[in-house]
Amino acid sequence: MTSKKIAIIHDWLDKKYGAEEVLEQILSLYPKADLYTLVDFLPENQRGFLKNRKITTSFLQNIPFAKKHFRKLLPLFPLAIEQFDLANYELIISSSHAVAKGVIIHPYQTHICYVNSQMRYAWDMQAQYLKQAKFGFIKNILAKRTLHKMRIWEICANPRVSSFICNSKYSSNRLKRTLGRNSHIIYPPVNTQYFIPKDITKQDYYFTASRIVGYKNIQLIIEAFNLMPDKKLYIAGDGDDKKKLSKIAEKNIIFLGRLNKEELRSYYQNSKAFIYAAIEDFGIVMVESLASGTPVIAYKQGGASEIITKNTGILYEDLCTESLIEAIKKFEHNQKTYNSKHCINQASKFSESNFKNKFLEYIKLTLIDS
Repeated sequence: MTSKKIAIIHDWLDKKYGAEEVLEQILSLYPKADLYTLVDFLPENQRGFLKNRKITTSFLQNIPFAKKHFRKLLPLFPLAIEQFDLANYELIISSSHAVAKGVIIHPYQTHICYVNSQMRYAWDMQAQYLKQAKFGFIKNILAKRTLHKMRIWEICANPRVSSFICNSKYSSNRLKRTLGRNSHIIYPPVNTQYFIPKDITKQDYYFTASRIVGYKNIQLIIEAFNLMPDKKLYIAGDGDDKKKLSKIAEKNIIFLGRLNKEELRSYYQNSKAFIYAAIEDFGIVMVESLASGTPVIAYKQGGASEIITKNTGILYEDLCTESLIEAIKKFEHNQKTYNSKHCINQASKFSESNFKNKFLEYIKLTLIDS
């Protein structure tokens, strides 16, 4: 396997989020592999994991307004990803949450796709996406038509993948429903060597970290804490909805902006509990909190149900302020139940070393069978 020429495909590089954490570990396993991506606008201070690797971008890179607005070019993504010439590679590994899985391959090639997510805005989250976008009538119709075409394209591109790896059971179930494909499950890597507990007394605040955009449901968390003025909430992150949400937040809610890694770890370590309301395919931030010795209060749908156990946090039933408030009250009543050791032990299941070992083993077995 090591003698094979390998290409790694990633949707795009503009910020280092969860999908890029996965990409970092895949790249570390294949230091000689070439990297292909639609656009590369990753800031210099976030590029260390790329290690000066050869990167090939698509024609979208050279469109004048692409750096700030490349996501508006969504209708061109399928065309752009199909233009990469991968004829010289034997093994293709795609890390995909959008179109990376759709590269064109040849019969002699093996294509293994790690699914961080599918295009949720085109599938199960289309209605929520369009509602939050608040398009006018004509734009709404055009958006629906575009997303319809994206679904058709993804179904057509599906046979180009030899085998799928999904990042959770939740993600795997969606893939089965939408594309009719079975998948192997390997949970994403979390740096449990960095996110560690600190021998301190917890401070009297709750914490959440997220991109501040609609589907992350930060507004729901804010509305819940607005009704609990005696409880302090810190919010880390940035995004399109930050300005709007900061206006409705009461004085007990503090926006921290985008934190560096060290600051993020400190807030995890010191907080009473981490609050989460998004429906994620997995949710790396929840594991980072557990690794830091801090329990999690999260909505039960999505990857949260595969991360949180009865000794490491609470899964609340309904995506509403009343359900979240009730979960926080339950947490405070039984706070001694959530031991840091339980949190750390649970987080260890999602370590980087576990990810690497399972990923390499799966690639090896797939190539033997191909």
